[in-house]
Amino acid sequence: MGSRAVCDRGADHDSDRMLPDRWHRHRRRRGDRPDLDGCFRRVLDRLDLLDDGDHGDDGDDGDDRDDDAGDDGRAGHHAENNQRRSASACYDDARSTDDDAGSSHDNQASSSSAASAACSDDDGAAPDDDGAAASASSDDDRAAPDDDRAAADDDRAAPTDHDAADHSLSAGTAGSRVALAAGAGVLVCIAACIAFAWPDRSTLVPRNGGHPVGDVRWAWLFLGFEIAAFAAYVTALAALRRRPAGLRSIAVIAAAVQLAPLGAPLLLSTDAWTYWDYGRLAAVHGTNPYEAVPADQPSDPAYPWVGSGWRREHSVYGPGFTLASEPLALAAGSSHDAAAWIYKALAALAVLAATALAVFLSARRAFAAALVGWNPLVAVHFAGGGHNDAWMALAVVGALALGATGRKQLAGVAWALGIAIKWVPLVLLPLRALEARALRRRVGHLGFGAALAALAAAACIRYGLDWLSAFGPLARNANHESRFALPHRIEQAGLPHPAGIVLCAVGFGLAYVWLLRAAARGRARLGLASGLLVLATPWLIAWYVIWTLPLAAAEDDPPAQWLAVGLSAYLLRQAVPV
Repeated sequence: MGSRAVCDRGADHDSDRMLPDRWHRHRRRRGDRPDLDGCFRRVLDRLDLLDDGDHGDDGDDGDDRDDDAGDDGRAGHHAENNQRRSASACYDDARSTDDDAGSSHDNQASSSSAASAACSDDDGAAPDDDGAAASASSDDDRAAPDDDRAAADDDRAAPTDHDAADHSLSAGTAGSRVALAAGAGVLVCIAACIAFAWPDRSTLVPRNGGHPVGDVRWAWLFLGFEIAAFAAYVTALAALRRRPAGLRSIAVIAAAVQLAPLGAPLLLSTDAWTYWDYGRLAAVHGTNPYEAVPADQPSDPAYPWVGSGWRREHSVYGPGFTLASEPLALAAGSSHDAAAWIYKALAALAVLAATALAVFLSARRAFAAALVGWNPLVAVHFAGGGHNDAWMALAVVGALALGATGRKQLAGVAWALGIAIKWVPLVLLPLRALEARALRRRVGHLGFGAALAALAAAACIRYGLDWLSAFGPLARNANHESRFALPHRIEQAGLPHPAGIVLCAVGFGLAYVWLLRAAARGRARLGLASGLLVLATPWLIAWYVIWTLPLAAAEDDPPAQWLAVGLSAYLLRQAVPV
């Protein structure tokens, strides 16, 4: 058997066994660089090409091998030793190539010459040295240098690929640093806003029934730093949209941003003190907050802190929230500071929980965490103002998360709780139901119905049927509008008040029909639906942005996300007394 058989066996079956131990150690140590295997296979291919040639000096030896079987055995032994030497030479060549890409061509040429010389001891073939190859092998010999040059070109191109990867990694790191620096800027600006609320003459604390008297310059400074925080927030979102940063760093900054306003007094709204008064009406005075009003108990310690516009209004909140406000009123006692801090802390925790659930549901987790957690408007009005809209938002996002994990009945319970806090989820529930039907997804009808029935029964026992009158203020608000609401802007443009209301109602109705059709095809865009509802409502307040923000983040819906960001920018000034 000739050396060709030996080389074929080595090329096809025994290549790894025949390599030196140092080759294997080097491959384990530097397994991320593939040019070692490539070089070895090119040398073996060269061996096959040389075997196919007409070896001019091998005629006599060939005759002797035909006559003498013992010579055949020695030839095989020599060929195996030669191939071992060839593999070792290839290792040295590849290692030097790995260290210096520029010298790869010369080293590979040396290893190829060594391999050819090793085989020529048995075959008598040295076409490159003797020039005696037959015409059949000359084509292969002429092609071999081209292969070497192509291999060398590949090896020289490899650093370019590594450079491109390094450049991409460097750009990603730079983008992450920009985002994190912007997030830190949001936190610094929020800290400044907190500081401006503490001076005695600051108008940021809603004293005197929501009509504070003092130095308005503190409010202007507050607004300036709030705008700066929002600019940093948008910069961070733009950077994260291109290059995501680490989720842990973003989560830490989000927690700091959303918890920082707990260090301030109650900011910009008397709602938390109004919750406290309604809770005391039921828990302390034994009256029905859906029938009685704060003015019925003017000597109550909560009454001086209630907003002047709510002193003769009964509760407009769902029975679930009103039931929860009773033990909270008892916990706060007669301290308005304690009452404010309780609702502020609960709102901040609800925002953080909603952020975490949005991150869980989102495919772009880092972006979702920053979209909700770094929003300065949310921080100011929930950890700063203590509004119960965060409770409702948490219930809705929690329902989505429970449904995604297969807990259908608990998801139904969460939907019922959200409706029992505020009525907004009633607008979203048909979209979710149509999506479930289109996708043939099971829903928690039993959990939803049981929770809703239990809440309604508890409300009837405690408040009779008067809690149903909470729908009344919603109808009245349709005839009253805040100055930042879109119907009011339409009226300012010259159209009569009813025309603005009708235009917004028709516009939202058409959009809702389109959303229903999308849900029937399998996509319920809850974030976009709630954002359009905020845009169309005649009673628009800054903290309503929480209706849409976590849903838009959870659904990875870019139009809904940028609508929420745009609403946040538009409402920055809405509650600031300037």
